[in-house]
Amino acid sequence: MTPSGARACWLGLLIAGCTTPFDRALLHDADADAPASGDGGTGPSDMCGACPAAAPFCVAGRCNVEHGAVSVGVSARFSVIVDRTGALLAFGSNERGQLGVAPGAEKPRFNRIAGTFRSVAAGGDAGPHACAITAEGALLCWGNNTDGESGAAPSRDLVDPPNQVGTDRDWTDISLGRAFGCGLRGGGALYCWGWAGAGRLGADGLERAIEPIALGATKGWKALALGDSFACAIDANAAIQCWGSNDLGALGGAVPTPAPAKVPLAPGFARLCAGDKHACAVRSTGEIHCWGDGSPPAQVGTDADWSTVACGATHTCASKRDGTMYCWGKGNEGQLGLLQVAQADAPMRVGDRSDWVTVIAQTNQTCGIVSDGRLYCWGNNSYGQFALDGVTLVRTPSLVPLAP
Repeated sequence: MTPSGARACWLGLLIAGCTTPFDRALLHDADADAPASGDGGTGPSDMCGACPAAAPFCVAGRCNVEHGAVSVGVSARFSVIVDRTGALLAFGSNERGQLGVAPGAEKPRFNRIAGTFRSVAAGGDAGPHACAITAEGALLCWGNNTDGESGAAPSRDLVDPPNQVGTDRDWTDISLGRAFGCGLRGGGALYCWGWAGAGRLGADGLERAIEPIALGATKGWKALALGDSFACAIDANAAIQCWGSNDLGALGGAVPTPAPAKVPLAPGFARLCAGDKHACAVRSTGEIHCWGDGSPPAQVGTDADWSTVACGATHTCASKRDGTMYCWGKGNEGQLGLLQVAQADAPMRVGDRSDWVTVIAQTNQTCGIVSDGRLYCWGNNSYGQFALDGVTLVRTPSLVPLAP
């Protein structure tokens, strides 16, 4: 099957019975846990076979609903979502242009941002901004730009419509924190931009960087996650390195330096997340380790079947290989999805679903995608960032109506 055929399947032009091999480069982290076929990515894990009428669209080996979500960025004020067609939708508050339209402009319930996209991220509670990777691999950013976090000169204190950051077209991953962002490019090169305060950009002598700057010559970085004023990444050896502010031990025992420094944990990590002042990471063998918020690195319980993990401000949620979801930490605004549970000191199961494939969290919001692409969110909905009307605190997973 030619790449154009793979793209056609991804765009939903081939629907029920879609068996076209899927081009994984089109999506970020899609179907990461599917069994390898051993044939270069065109085997069973890339095929849907015949899909039911209720979920007729083939995306990365899974039968999806019409507006299935593949990438989500959520924040205290707004959300951004890439659906199975590559459409980018934004909703919630727009005081800094974070929905991709001018503040004060009349906006639909969902603002669709022009273009076709692979992945998206949201950041900056007080200075909300967003960045996305297009289907061609370009990086676009918009929203608050007080410190260049949207990739434009700070004289433009907000950016709308989206601004292309640099000219490179090999971006593969992005994460956003407060007034800064970092991303991975081809070969696993690591770049950061925006405000440099507290060592956020992993470099000395900078106030800010409008253009992404490389963090050394090292390549092979595998994943990254940004907290409020620090960042962590998984290096080529599957070890974790962190940089930035060490407030409340957010760096996990890494020696604070202007450059990334190793967290004293044995290598072997596959995924990670970062909250305000804590971080967690999942080993390839399924254990979760967390640190920060005043605690050194430690394994969470004894389970070794974790799959994905997401960090909010003071809470964490993770899914297991059997598709179940668990949350722990602070839950005063419903961010744990556990009704009236305001604090959980150990992982507690969220609902009775067993089809969660990924989880996303930030501040006091959590969202999860299930196997057919439906998106559920819970937590603080004060600004309509879950597109749910008439409810401020969503205390259990609730379906987000992705119908522009």
